[in-house]
Amino acid sequence: MAMMKKHSGMDEQVEFDILSDIDDKSICDFVIQSLKLETRSPYSALIKAALHEELAEKEAKSLWKKIVKHREKLESSLKRGVSIKSALVDYFSTSSGSDEVIVFLKSNLVKAFDSAMRDWLTGLYSHAILYQELERDFRLAKRYNFNLTVMLVDVDDYKRYQGEFGSVATDRLLIVISDLLQKRLRRTDKIGRYGEDEFLIVLAHVPFENVHALSGKLLKRIEEATAKDGRLPRGATVSAGISSMTDRMKDCHDLIKAAGRALDEAKQAGKNRVSIAREEP
Repeated sequence: MAMMKKHSGMDEQVEFDILSDIDDKSICDFVIQSLKLETRSPYSALIKAALHEELAEKEAKSLWKKIVKHREKLESSLKRGVSIKSALVDYFSTSSGSDEVIVFLKSNLVKAFDSAMRDWLTGLYSHAILYQELERDFRLAKRYNFNLTVMLVDVDDYKRYQGEFGSVATDRLLIVISDLLQKRLRRTDKIGRYGEDEFLIVLAHVPFENVHALSGKLLKRIEEATAKDGRLPRGATVSAGISSMTDRMKDCHDLIKAAGRALDEAKQAGKNRVSIAREEP
């Protein structure tokens, strides 16, 4: 899914679309672990974001466990998976009947989850979330035999650019590039910030020749857009490595490694170009 900047009237739909695409249990664990790194009261912080209620950590943790247990009961009763959003809404609506609580859930808890999933600078998927998504797509592609291709995009001479113009300019450069990638990709494509100056794009159900043509256009547009952006001291180019899933690949790590080797070839060949991964003997 190509991540989108939020626009008035579209926030709620975009946020729920994002959460619908991701395994909620994994995201719950990820959010809690992330909060534990930032505060000694992770459950209190989560409940405050969700309900605008100040609860002590012990009380907040107890409430969260009740919500999780409620989801487990729903799943057992319905004989199917239940998202954390649905469990939250059902828990509070059946216990208190408060429409206000449901509004809080939609406008605040989703934002808390969404924030934990995204890179702070670009708004794209974080490294961890994108890798999780790719793992799932890899398993599905293996099972249903559809095309799965990844593209690694890396800024050329990034360290030199940073040394010459500073961190503010390089942050702006990354934002310009990420914005352009989002505009040029489909909503069903997935894109994330994979390294400091590296982006990973996951394209499913796309013929390889289409991906190759797309990559060339992206490189050209990035060069043009950065050169014309008056907020940047000068333009920049990127290089890309492309790899498609093969029968010999055991997991998505093999897919990324192949794209990485192709990216290295593009750099060595002169940069500002695309290289296609060749399957190792």
